[in-house]
Amino acid sequence: MITKKFTYLLKTTIYILILASLVVGQNANKLKVSFDNNDFTFNQIGRGECYIEEGRLISKEAYASFGNADWKNYRITFDARVPDTEEQVQIWAGFREQGRNDRYIVGLKGGLQNDLFLGRLGQLGNDEFLGLRDLDFSPTPGKWYTIILLSSICS
Repeated sequence: MITKKFTYLLKTTIYILILASLVVGQNANKLKVSFDNNDFTFNQIGRGECYIEEGRLISKEAYASFGNADWKNYRITFDARVPDTEEQVQIWAGFREQGRNDRYIVGLKGGLQNDLFLGRLGQLGNDEFLGLRDLDFSPTPGKWYTIILLSSICS
């Protein structure tokens, strides 16, 4: 269950991110990635599978890397689901990637654990656990979830 303290912290963080975005300014260019075109270019990281089929990016035990490492302020929105044949939900996304072992990660987990996870993978064992929150619902396989990530850096 989400506590009042967590809700307050979340709202404060969002306000700070919005304010930081306004202070730094946004580039008018917007990138919208669509997987409707099978010619979309990405780097596959990991030994698993990662491919585009019927307008969807499909990945298992691997991930697709795309974008620009120089971006400072951005918002990523995507829809994801786990096939309904799976036992539990494990949806993971990374952002601000500087390499396979240097990025932020967020995970939506359902099944044995109904959690929202946030962490940072760092090189040379410099990993950081940033947060774990119990969800007040149980994510279920086969259902689509919309994930929104905000990244804002003031420099």
